[in-house]
Amino acid sequence: RRDASRSEVVDMSAYRAVLFDWMLTLADYPRPEALLTQAAARLDRSLSPEEVRTLAAAVEAAGNDPDVVAAMARCDCSVAEHEQAEMLQFRRGGLGEELAQAWYLLLGDPAVHAVYAEVPAVLGRLAELDVRVVVISDIHVDLREHARLAGIDGLIDGWVLSFEHGVQKPDPMIYELALAAAGVSSRDALMVGDRHTADGAASLLDIDTLILPARRERDPLIADPRLEGVVRLAD
Repeated sequence: RRDASRSEVVDMSAYRAVLFDWMLTLADYPRPEALLTQAAARLDRSLSPEEVRTLAAAVEAAGNDPDVVAAMARCDCSVAEHEQAEMLQFRRGGLGEELAQAWYLLLGDPAVHAVYAEVPAVLGRLAELDVRVVVISDIHVDLREHARLAGIDGLIDGWVLSFEHGVQKPDPMIYELALAAAGVSSRDALMVGDRHTADGAASLLDIDTLILPARRERDPLIADPRLEGVVRLAD
């Protein structure tokens, strides 16, 4: 890396910490159509492919409703705000109350959000390099249980979960909390996520930031080499 105040290249050590987003970076978040189908199945209801497409599209479109946009701006600051925001979007999208509740209960369920196949190896390699790993996530559930079930809890050194702190991305405070959890300065950390509007805000705190494409269309059980590239950056 180059120091902007000097002409020469500065010799710097590898990153001492990686700050990982969770959903769509380390773990799967299914498409609305898949979530709707699972929600209906839990109610022993059968929806035709056309019904699934129509309802899922309506819910997605409801995300542009001004009231929904305002609610989503703070939806991960608490469990209550998350439920209120998500249920508002479902209702504005025309879902019945029973189906909306069934869909909502899927969000944050470890069985729904599989950890990507390459994650254990990537985190294990970072541990071997003595690089600390902190998960920084806009979320309404305790992801520590997700990590335990996936067998990677011992590879994560710290957690900054938005609902526990009442703050969510892109608020600078959440990145400051992550740096404190990692015990490093901004110049010694790498942020890895999938949303430039949220995860990308880490760069405003002088944190090097890597934005990877969201993996919505990929099988979570098939390893994606792009996440493994984080190890090369850290080494």
